[in-house]
Amino acid sequence: MLPRETDTAVDLVNTISAGGSKGTVSQVRQVDYKPPSRMAVYQETGSSSKLIAVLSPYAVACSLSTYTAIVGGSTPWTPSGTAFVRTETLAAYDARVPAATATSCVPRASPVQGTVQERAAVSGDYLVGVRLIVVVPPQTLANGQHATSGVENQALVLLQIDGTRMSSLPS
Repeated sequence: MLPRETDTAVDLVNTISAGGSKGTVSQVRQVDYKPPSRMAVYQETGSSSKLIAVLSPYAVACSLSTYTAIVGGSTPWTPSGTAFVRTETLAAYDARVPAATATSCVPRASPVQGTVQERAAVSGDYLVGVRLIVVVPPQTLANGQHATSGVENQALVLLQIDGTRMSSLPS
């Protein structure tokens, strides 16, 4: 869980490769959280960053519940070197992790089959990073439409907690 009593800086790194595609799309966003209700989001652009949003208190609460839900669930974590790992179904993950919109922050059911491979790093008493690999194989949905398949890598890496630099997330 993100600490609620300290200033925290987090990098969110998303890399997406759609099925049948030869390329990937990647973006890095930095989140600056100042308790209890200020969260600013910056888009990383090379050696600089640009402020793209300052979240409302409602959106801050939703973001924090999303970050907390990522590591929740009933699938057990297994120690692996300096990290903890697990694999669960995309349905289980989507049923637990809220989907944020302007008016709601609730988990959503997913009709798509897939898996979520998760890796969490802990340093001291803090969760310092989570890496997710979502794999969606080619498939046809119940309504006859084809689901978009591919692989999404997402890393949530805590960079700094109350002025203290955190170590990086193991790959």
